[in-house]
Parts: sequence; C-alpha cells; structure tokens
Amino acid sequence: MIDLEERFERAWAGEPAHVDLELRLAGGRTRLRRRRLAVAGGALAAAVALSGGAAVAIGVVAGHDPGHGPGPAGSPRDAGLPRPVDPDEPSGARGVEVAQTVLDLKRIDPVTNAAYTDDGRVVVRPGWLVTQKIDDVYVAPGKQAAIGLEITNTTTLEAEWYYLQWGEDGSSSVNRSWPQANPGMTLRGWMPGAPGSRSRP
Repeated sequence: MIDLEERFERAWAGEPAHVDLELRLAGGRTRLRRRRLAVAGGALAAAVALSGGAAVAIGVVAGHDPGHGPGPAGSPRDAGLPRPVDPDEPSGARGVEVAQTVLDLKRIDPVTNAAYTDDGRVVVRPGWLVTQKIDDVYVAPGKQAAIGLEITNTTTLEAEWYYLQWGEDGSSSVNRSWPQANPGMTLRGWMPGAPGSRSRP
C-alpha cells in the first residue's frame, strides 16, 4: 500500500512552493498602506474641489447685486449665471423688485419665490434673478394685472416659471412650474391663455 505522505507529495508536486508567512504579511501591510493613502488622497482631492467650488459660489453670490444681476461678461461674478433681463428694455424687468421688507417677504408663499404684493408690485425672493419677463399675458376676469416670469436661483442655477395675477382688492394668484417639467415648451406657451398653451385659468 502507498504511504499517505507519498500521495500528498505527488498531489502537490506541480504546485508552487509556499511563501514564507512573514513575507505574505509584509505584502499585505504594504497593500493596506497603499489603499489607505489612495483613500486619503481621494478625500483630500474631493475636499479641495468642494472648497474651490464653494469659494466660487460664495464669490458669485457675494459679488451679486440682486438689483443689477451678475457682473460684466467674463468677470468672476458672471460664473455660470444666466444673463438677467435689462430693466431698460421694453420687455425688461422694470417693475419687478427683490423683496426687502418683512411685509414683502411675508407676501411670498413659503414654497414659491415670486408674488404680487397687496399694492400690485411684483417681488422676488432675495437670491433669485429675473431672466425672462412677459407683460402682455392673459388677465382673468376679476383681475387687473398679470405677468409671466422666469427666475433663476443665483446659487443652484435652478429656473422656475411663474404666471402671477393681481386684483385691485389685493388678491392675487400664483401658478408655478419648471422648464424641465415642460420639455419643448417656452414660458409664453406654458402660461394660461397663450396660443397653444395647455390650459386657461
């Protein structure tokens, strides 16, 4: 009968020799050190990228004058913001103000960012920029004025559409949507009463 030891020797004859335990442990420690350095380096790179992005965002917001929009084209204040409408143009943002008083801010619903005030002024929440304004819009019976707005958040660059109506008695209504929720549609086409719009108030 064949000895058990001979069987094992024949079975393992084609296999590589065992590596010393100390060498294996040293190799594992080296791999672990490399992995930790890679993770730490990645975290450091991410922190630098985030702090750089935050510094740019803070610079844009800090340098942003809500009444006048971003700075001249190519300036640090112009970093990625859409161009605001010119208040001096016939269809500009004239008549739209940044809410500055507590009363004006209270008039803006907590979930919206634009509204008519009781006296018929249009206000937007601080940090929002008017990028499109349409004055000649459908005015529902019982209302005196209506306006269409596209406003953009100066921090997140998120855009919102508004169709605002106002009555002399101080009543107002707000319809809000987002451009990304209406693919292929313009602000004018989205507003009620517009040719090709989806609804009428």
